[in-house]
Amino acid sequence: MHHVVSSRPGARRGPLGRYPGRHRAGALIATATAAGLALAGLAGAPASATSMATSTATSTAGSPAPRVPLQVRPPAAAQQPLDTNRAAKLPADVRQVCPTPAKAGVAECMSLIRTDTRHRLGVTPGQAEPGYAPADLQSAYNLTAASASGGTGETVAVVDAFDDPVAASDLAVYRAQYGLPACSISTGAGCVTKVNEQGAASPLPQPNKAWAAEISLDLDMVSAICPNCHLLLVEATTNSLTDLGTSDDTAVHSGALFVSDSWNAGEFPGENLYDNTYYNHPGVAITVSADDSGYGTGWPASAQYVTSVGGTTLTQDTGVPRGWDETAWPNAASGCSGADQKPSWQAADDTAPDGCLNRTENDVAAVASPNPGVATYDTYQQSAGWSVAGGTSVSTPIIASVYALAGNPTPGTYPASYPYQASSAADLYDITVGSNGACEPARQYLCNAGPGFDGPTGMGTPDGTGAFANTATGNVVTVPDPGVQDVMAVSSVFVQMAGTDSDAAQTLTWTAHGLPAGLSISASTGRITGITNSTAGTSAVKVTATDTTGVSGSTTFNMVVVPSMATSYHPGVGPFELDINGKCMDDANNSSTNGNKVQIWTCNQKASQRWQFVPDGNPGGAGTVKINGKCLDIKNRGTANESLLDLFTCNSGANQQWYIVGSAGQLFNPVSAKCLTDPGGSATNGTQLWIFTCSSPGALNQAWIPPASPVQSGVAGKCLDDTNDSGSNGAKIQIWTCNLSSSQKWTVEPDNTIRINNKCLDVIGRSKLDGAEVQLFTCSTNNSTNANQHWILGPAGQLYNENSGRCLDDPGNSTVNGTVLVQEDCYGQAGEIWAAT
Repeated sequence: MHHVVSSRPGARRGPLGRYPGRHRAGALIATATAAGLALAGLAGAPASATSMATSTATSTAGSPAPRVPLQVRPPAAAQQPLDTNRAAKLPADVRQVCPTPAKAGVAECMSLIRTDTRHRLGVTPGQAEPGYAPADLQSAYNLTAASASGGTGETVAVVDAFDDPVAASDLAVYRAQYGLPACSISTGAGCVTKVNEQGAASPLPQPNKAWAAEISLDLDMVSAICPNCHLLLVEATTNSLTDLGTSDDTAVHSGALFVSDSWNAGEFPGENLYDNTYYNHPGVAITVSADDSGYGTGWPASAQYVTSVGGTTLTQDTGVPRGWDETAWPNAASGCSGADQKPSWQAADDTAPDGCLNRTENDVAAVASPNPGVATYDTYQQSAGWSVAGGTSVSTPIIASVYALAGNPTPGTYPASYPYQASSAADLYDITVGSNGACEPARQYLCNAGPGFDGPTGMGTPDGTGAFANTATGNVVTVPDPGVQDVMAVSSVFVQMAGTDSDAAQTLTWTAHGLPAGLSISASTGRITGITNSTAGTSAVKVTATDTTGVSGSTTFNMVVVPSMATSYHPGVGPFELDINGKCMDDANNSSTNGNKVQIWTCNQKASQRWQFVPDGNPGGAGTVKINGKCLDIKNRGTANESLLDLFTCNSGANQQWYIVGSAGQLFNPVSAKCLTDPGGSATNGTQLWIFTCSSPGALNQAWIPPASPVQSGVAGKCLDDTNDSGSNGAKIQIWTCNLSSSQKWTVEPDNTIRINNKCLDVIGRSKLDGAEVQLFTCSTNNSTNANQHWILGPAGQLYNENSGRCLDDPGNSTVNGTVLVQEDCYGQAGEIWAAT
């Protein structure tokens, strides 16, 4: 089982293994929200609408023992960022509109404003404002005719955070300045309807000057491209990802078929669960900004259902037939997602090692450079009227509006797939020049524009509307990718496939090829079920759905069968130390009697504090905490706050299952969705432990430090090993047969570090690239630079590096002792699955 902990400033062990002083967890965890999902608060992630895999432990008789599927998954998969928040590197005359978030779970708007242009109020007929005008943008993308005649009756939704009190009046000035039609009450063209994230006209969120500037820019760009469209402004209560996701849902449920999200955030493990919650809307075009910080990925741009929008530098050039030149903008983000699966239509780079097997950002692009930038009008505090703006906040509403000009999407299809259709190439400008950073030598297309598909600009920029409409003839069947399925050998499996058909009256019939032995798919339901055999390995599975007209759609994904993570596991035995006043979890009087209380007591190395954590064998599964042959147990199977802890005969009950997760080493019980807690942070010996709502960031009275133990690989019998048990800076970390030696006894600390011999697991040179080796190095206390020493739990037992978003990897799933470990893209292979306590 895995211990996932917070970005706490590097606490150091004292002589007895205890932390001197008190240490507060760092602020990398967002607070829970009223949405109930709480990307960062320890609430459970929702089950995927596309796929849910559960597995069971094996009974002593050798057949799978039934286990109730967990109602709540451990929340670490939805709260830790896979990349440090990146501030854009901008010219001196450009500033970010929204500040870079200081914690995970919140979004940043992608607007940039030039600081070297004058600001002026109101409409001045005949006087040109600095920055591109609507006529320029329409000309650059061959939209002049479509913009004049198209879009009537369509609604483009703009989703942003907080309130812009003068959004409608500012937009009226922008439209008047450029001769765009004023709001028409009869048709809705040019009119703005403003609602909160629940879809009501009031109460509206608190105003915010930065997000007001973002709102103005979004509304201006929709008007510039689709002046006949109606605009729906959905204002999220805050810029938390749950509030913004709820607002996207509201936009769709309000009838908008085109949604623009000019904001982004860092990726996090398990984000694909939230893809299905907020962004799986067939028949709706959802466009998302890629980010303005150069090479790297973000969410929800990495969601497989949305159109991820990159950015370009656009300049007029009368010497070419188009009249415009375009290159990839250096600040626009791109890359290979760390946690989201690849959409079935993105086949241009779906082979390894030179491609990206996960979702690639981006799909398309449009102008984003602030030089020369676009004209925008905002008077709410941030700017005094006219400004020149840039960022992927420009390109994203432009692309949403091009979708609107192209007409209603075909129901049951994903508009993100349209630019990939064979006929679309003729209606896109292929951007072949420009770079946004340094990427792997074998995958230069991820950071450099080039002929055909590339990361910075995707399939290209609009040349009219043709690439943004469905051109497929007949029915369209789409099967979303459920992602890699990691399962235990000899275990029960359930994976529910999903599919859409543009003809809602059709019935789908399911087939699958390449399933691991023991599994099959139901032709009528698309459910993959069965019991895996004892053979470990990776199977490439292709699932196809076919309707009654013979039209089919397919997706491919890997199913990785690994040996039980508990079979050869050697748990460490010792204290579970609480990060308060040298206290440890204690079996009162060292008794093995059922119902004996579990308490806080001064750490003393006695038998009553010699606990062990034993994983249940499943990749990313729960485990039990044991002492004297009995299990840590919630008394009377309680699920309410303040339910007490005792010892009881181990029975595989949900009240005895614990995930070591969270922002400061919480022990999380999935059935109650509560954490093991020292009541009130008591330092009084004999205080009985209870469960309580998990805090975020993690409180000290929920921070547990388990004993040193091996970090076991999903490759049978192999463990994370400090070469020669050297403990020296630069020592290579290897895979080696699990042997209980001191070179394999690691501690997973409440600052997200993994330690041995007083050194930290570290990525050489703070590299963010595939293939970079890992090493031991002196643990750093500098939170601004030590993200390469922070490791985050994924939902199947991956250990993500916080700096790079890549996974600790045994390359090639090697079984050869001495193989040096690296970081690689997170593809869920056996060599990327780990059990640690």
